[in-house]
Amino acid sequence: MKARTFSIGLVALALLVFVPGTGAYHIIQHVSPDGNEVELEWDTSFGPVPFFVNNTTPLDFSLEEAVQAFEQSFQAWEDVETATITFELAGLTSAKPFEFFDGKSTLGFTSDPDLASPGVLGATLQVIDIRTGEIVEADIFFSNSFFWSVDPNGAPGTFDLVSVATHEIGHFFGLDHSHVGFMENEGFDRQLVSGAAIMFPFSFGPGNVEGRTLTDDDITGISVMYPTGGFITLRGRLAGRVTKGGQGVAFAHLVVFNPFTGQTIGGFADDTGAYDIRGLPSGPVTVRVNPISDPTSPEDFGFPSHIADMDFRDALFLGGAAIVVPSNTTTGIDIEVQP
Repeated sequence: MKARTFSIGLVALALLVFVPGTGAYHIIQHVSPDGNEVELEWDTSFGPVPFFVNNTTPLDFSLEEAVQAFEQSFQAWEDVETATITFELAGLTSAKPFEFFDGKSTLGFTSDPDLASPGVLGATLQVIDIRTGEIVEADIFFSNSFFWSVDPNGAPGTFDLVSVATHEIGHFFGLDHSHVGFMENEGFDRQLVSGAAIMFPFSFGPGNVEGRTLTDDDITGISVMYPTGGFITLRGRLAGRVTKGGQGVAFAHLVVFNPFTGQTIGGFADDTGAYDIRGLPSGPVTVRVNPISDPTSPEDFGFPSHIADMDFRDALFLGGAAIVVPSNTTTGIDIEVQP
């Protein structure tokens, strides 16, 4: 086997606690030295992606329970029938998460205040080949600043390790944050509720295990990155542009909804307002556009806030039902929004 060489870079993403008052599937991208946008992904031709678990016993349960929780979280992604990504537990290690260039992708807990910032449940940092976007190493830490549980029914006052790990493993595989999220008011609080994508940047909250189950948005994202042949053949894409006063709306969020299947899949426009959403089931769909909204911010999705346009009202594609055609791109799904 030939040795491979890499020009190395680092990419970090975190899951936050939702603090009241303070989505679309989205693939992490990187601009290579030659100016091309490349998507971050593992080279699966080498077989299952190996990961290690730090051998320090967590504060709230046994090391064995933590390992089982991590395996369950990886399995949620591997069970996607339309994706080819697989994993392999390579063993325990004394290496700590966020100790890089050791050739090990490590998961574990930390009390390091430089890592465990206030409100951050966990974070993923990837080592990538900056020329190709290939992920060559990725670590995940979980903060000891919070109480954790592995109870399948959840436990009051604790965060579900399986749920948070499933989100972070989405980053581990190359997915960015999604804006497919549903909020409801509970007294003076706003809570993330069932139906939100696992990759939404805020957690479901203490005692909740909703984050263990992937949504259509999550499944589409991982399948676009690591597709089976059948997925490519049966799915289509929509493309168009979001404008306001004739000018492109930077980083507008689009939601594609199939009224017959109930599937909801999102995507983002680029900085010119143009979008191209891949991996959509065939048939008629409605297309809605909305701005990035509270409690999220453009930075949660990797977009610069000084460019992102959030000054517009929700709008629908008014040209009738858009038709998704397998193995084809339906173009001209343009939407004009109002301030």
